[in-house]
Amino acid sequence: MLFAYPIAATEENWIHVTLVSLLTDVHTKLNSGNEPTKWPDCLPEAHRDSLKLKRSLRSSLKTYIEEVAKLDNPDRDRIQNCLQQQNEIESLLAGTSNCETIEDLPESIQGPIKELFDCGFKFVKELGIRDRHYCRIYDDLADKDCPFCGIEPFDAPVGSSPKIRPKLKKVAEDLDHYLPKSKYPFAATNLRNLVPSGKKCNGIKHDQDTLHDEGGNRSQVFDPYQSEPISISLIESEPFEDAESQTPDWRISFEPQSPKCETWDRLFNICERWIENDLQPHYMKWLKEFALWCRKRIPEEEITRDSLLTKLEQYYTDERDSNRAGRERFRALVIAMILHHCNTGNERLIEFITNAIRYSLPPNRIPIRE
Repeated sequence: MLFAYPIAATEENWIHVTLVSLLTDVHTKLNSGNEPTKWPDCLPEAHRDSLKLKRSLRSSLKTYIEEVAKLDNPDRDRIQNCLQQQNEIESLLAGTSNCETIEDLPESIQGPIKELFDCGFKFVKELGIRDRHYCRIYDDLADKDCPFCGIEPFDAPVGSSPKIRPKLKKVAEDLDHYLPKSKYPFAATNLRNLVPSGKKCNGIKHDQDTLHDEGGNRSQVFDPYQSEPISISLIESEPFEDAESQTPDWRISFEPQSPKCETWDRLFNICERWIENDLQPHYMKWLKEFALWCRKRIPEEEITRDSLLTKLEQYYTDERDSNRAGRERFRALVIAMILHHCNTGNERLIEFITNAIRYSLPPNRIPIRE
């Protein structure tokens, strides 16, 4: 991913901590032959007042206790281990630990687990935790874009300003279960596993298994809260798809390249989306804008190979330093690719760019060499 969210945004994680505490107490008491602590005394004192009247939580916990009580101690221990393992988010994403999925547990307990943690996730929203989580992330972002694609803009939280409909508290962006709750429900309320994403990214990722590819092979995954930024490069692109084309054969690479980049592309279809939606449709527009920029600075009789390379370098530096957001971030990368191939002697590209400057024609009418 292009950048990470602040880990501080996950600090208000008490709903998750409460559910883990409740289940740990249930398992400990049952395994020792005792009755689980009664409601509401089972709730942590610090949050008892916030939760004791939540009937859905009480009912879901009751159902869970009834079903888990029918199991033997080894099965309960297996469930407890799964609860712990599914929430070792950092090591799971790094590929240094593993966990069972909900399908690996006794069938009778799968429904109660999902019901209980779905209920907990509802309270993450109802109690304003989701809103505060998103506000903290949004305020930290330099570019208010989805970090999984760098294209979709994030909206400001509704009501984040007292001048903007202050009574509304709805947040704008989807909150994705990074480890899908269909397979890893024990992490469904863990803020460490809840990440805002653009609607397109969320829809494309949907319910894919973050930790395993289609063949069941274990994946390494970017940690949304602790990853180092990744840079994009188009240098490996070919300037022309074929002898007739005026647009490149796009080849996207990442710096540094790693297995995590492959997982990122698998989950969000990043490279194909960038090529089809951003690079291919806007390449000629960016090229024309560069040509017009050059035409204002180079008299027609002075358009030479050296003057072209000089202006390409200058334009690239200006674009790189402008730190554009959204799809405009690709503008500097496109110019870097053109500059690279001109510097390495691609005569067809040099002639193509020179003609674009000289004639300042609409992009689809730039003369090309026969």
